[in-house]
Amino acid sequence: MSEIRVGQLVLRDVAAGFAFAGPAEIDVSQASLQALGGRVAAEPFKYFLNLRELEAVLSVDGISVAEVMALTPDLPAKASGQVNGRLPIRIDSGGLRLGSGWLELRPGVYAEVQFKASGLLTGGLAAGSPSYAVLQKIEAGLLKLKLTTLRLEVRPPDAPAGRSARLHLEGEPVDREVKAPVILDLNVNGPIERLLDLGLDSRVSFSGKQ
Repeated sequence: MSEIRVGQLVLRDVAAGFAFAGPAEIDVSQASLQALGGRVAAEPFKYFLNLRELEAVLSVDGISVAEVMALTPDLPAKASGQVNGRLPIRIDSGGLRLGSGWLELRPGVYAEVQFKASGLLTGGLAAGSPSYAVLQKIEAGLLKLKLTTLRLEVRPPDAPAGRSARLHLEGEPVDREVKAPVILDLNVNGPIERLLDLGLDSRVSFSGKQ
């Protein structure tokens, strides 16, 4: 199958291998597709026709960060780069749910990020802190970051209640005149799935920690 459109997503080169294991059970031996600038493949899984639900583990290779972020309106950041990862998913009558997994920057590939959210990085930080001025410029979008490390942990086992993801960033300003290594940890509070489905609302928020 060459192309399928699902909402905003265009899925290309969709391929699957499967066999019936019973009147209501399908064993999927392999499934893959191209989307969001990269490749997604599922580990072997079973699909039960009478349950109308699907559980699978997806391997992600070379997905575009910019294309993923474009699915969500009003994000307080723009970014580029490519990520690999592993994400368990469950789809049922309640929609999509992500299990404990991760996405991270492809080895040897740099990314750039530009924030536009005053207070995201300096909230709770003393104005006299050595890093305050630089972080204030970064959160205001005046300085882009060149990232050597980007890792998104989805539902990490050690996360407190209500926190669905943790984003770890390491890099430095693109501006060579500003020599200030930056390490950031940003948290997603509320269902991370809602970022992809409905955009930001009152049940989802971002917080930062330096």
